[in-house]
Amino acid sequence: LATRSDREYRALDTAELMPNPVTVQGAIKYATQRHRIALAERLGEVMNKKLSKETEEDDLDLPSFEDLSNSLMSRNASTP
Repeated sequence: LATRSDREYRALDTAELMPNPVTVQGAIKYATQRHRIALAERLGEVMNKKLSKETEEDDLDLPSFEDLSNSLMSRNASTP
């Protein structure tokens, strides 16, 4: 609706509140269908931010290979 009423800032604010990049992608598709190319580009930037944020969160959640191998090696060393 924000796209229809020429309120780009509202559309961008709404996109920031969307839970994941897939929903933002839907907004990009809708903006493109409405011939709002500049808005679609800005929404693409919002989607990229969300994608990079998800990637950072995934990287923080998963232990690295080195951490796992060090953990296993320390367990094996302490076992007689």
